[in-house]
Amino acid sequence: MIATPFHTVKVIARGELTAKVTLNVQGASKSVQEAIVKAGGVFNKTATPLPKSAKEAEKADK
Repeated sequence: MIATPFHTVKVIARGELTAKVTLNVQGASKSVQEAIVKAGGVFNKTATPLPKSAKEAEKADK
């Protein structure tokens, strides 16, 4: 589990993937992407969100 969405995450391969999964992260090695597709899953590359400033966060809360 990732504590904050503001850290870039890259998944690397270790072992064998046998289950169908959907992976939504900032990056994955080519072998991970191939293993996901081979198992019938989906890899979606997502952008790393930028943190809001304290003033922007206060505006959004109102």
